[in-house]
Amino acid sequence: MNRGPFVCALLAYLLWGFMPLYFALLKEVSPGEILAHRVAWSGILLAVLSGITGRWHEVLRWLKSPRLALAAIVSTLLIAANWLLYILATTRGEVLQASLGYYITPLFSVLLGLVVFNEKLRFAQWVALGFAGAGVLVQGVLFGKMPWLGLGLMLSFGLYGFARKKMGIDSIAGLTLETTLICPVALGFLLFWYWEGTGIFLSGNFQQDLWLLLAAPVTAAPLLFFGVGARGLPLSLMGFLQYLSPTVQMIVAIVFLGETLTMGGVASFALIWTGLLVFVIEAWHTNARVQAKTSE
Repeated sequence: MNRGPFVCALLAYLLWGFMPLYFALLKEVSPGEILAHRVAWSGILLAVLSGITGRWHEVLRWLKSPRLALAAIVSTLLIAANWLLYILATTRGEVLQASLGYYITPLFSVLLGLVVFNEKLRFAQWVALGFAGAGVLVQGVLFGKMPWLGLGLMLSFGLYGFARKKMGIDSIAGLTLETTLICPVALGFLLFWYWEGTGIFLSGNFQQDLWLLLAAPVTAAPLLFFGVGARGLPLSLMGFLQYLSPTVQMIVAIVFLGETLTMGGVASFALIWTGLLVFVIEAWHTNARVQAKTSE
């Protein structure tokens, strides 16, 4: 195995896992303003990166086609919703919910395959989905706290992943396209808030301004590492590594952000982890059988 792509993939998921620490620094800023800054500064940085790496021709091709632009608008709305929900979760001290949402996203993707493509689910996949569903119900019904933010993150990111897979555009060009579409809206809001004097940016808090500007590298760095890892590693390994991010988020929430894992949370996560274990083992065995057949 090539160490370079593996290290890059590892860094991507670790950076995503530690990202709540960054947003915790911005808890005094409204989620809408954080989102606007993240879109605006990330859009500018990604536009530069796409220019350096020669991806603008792909971005322009999508913008010039009404059909392709419509698909890009859908993915843009989904990623914007996902970012906003994640900002809400991290600034409100609900990082454990975010972790739960990203744990069950791969299982939601399997369910999407069943609903959209009428795919046949294997028995073990049904078992995994059953455990995940039970985990959510335990927290919502038995302990009276439905993880709406986690479910929103699962829904928005699962649908976003589905939309991006259908689009067939690489990660950097794709996010450049999406931020290009929504950047004028974000900049419009930022200018309006500045004009009204209600915005945080350039209001005299230099440290806060710096944290907001760092939204660009915080967004782009893991994306760049992920792109290198995805190109150089087998899909099965990337699928396994994706669970690193919500695991780190969970540790960060408890150790650094002071969140408490209640009995309902313990029961919920235990059921979801059981489902994921069944899911991963079944996927590994299926992949091994397919490789064995192709090598015969």
